[in-house]
Formats: sequence, C-alpha cells, structure tokens
Amino acid sequence: MKLAAFSLSLLLPAFVFAQEKKSDKKWDVNAPEGTYKEVQFTTTEGTWMNLDLSPDGKTIVFDLLGDIYSIPVTGGKSNAVTRRSCN
Repeated sequence: MKLAAFSLSLLLPAFVFAQEKKSDKKWDVNAPEGTYKEVQFTTTEGTWMNLDLSPDGKTIVFDLLGDIYSIPVTGGKSNAVTRRSCN
C-alpha cells in the first residue's frame, strides 16, 4: 500500500505539469475556438449584476451578460447602452 502511494506521488507532478503545457494558449472571449453560433434570447432576471442610480434618481443603469443597460426607475423596457460584439 505504501509503495502504491509512493509511486502515485511520483507520477502526480508529471501529470500536473503535462496538463499545464497543453493550455499555454490564452483563451480570448472575442476569438472563440471551434464552431459556434450566435443566439438571441429574452431574460427577465440575472445574477451577479451591478447597478447604480442616476444622480437625478430617474434611471437605473445595470450590467447583464457583459452589456450595460438603462431602465427608468418606474419600470418599463431597458435600453442597451453598450453592446459587445462576438464577431
């Protein structure tokens, strides 16, 4: 049992370093690898969002999925302030 654990402890670092070598290329959200397709969807909620109230108290600005939107404090439809492009 001790010999098996010792042997495993010798092989583990080699496996970890071998895995690190494969991922030398940095991932870029604006240049995805492989095939993909763009989709459109509507959502009514989000998580881990940031928001702020305008100085005049009439508009809320928030981020959702990497884009920034504004919406009246009284509710209604949001408007995109910025939009990322995947192309």
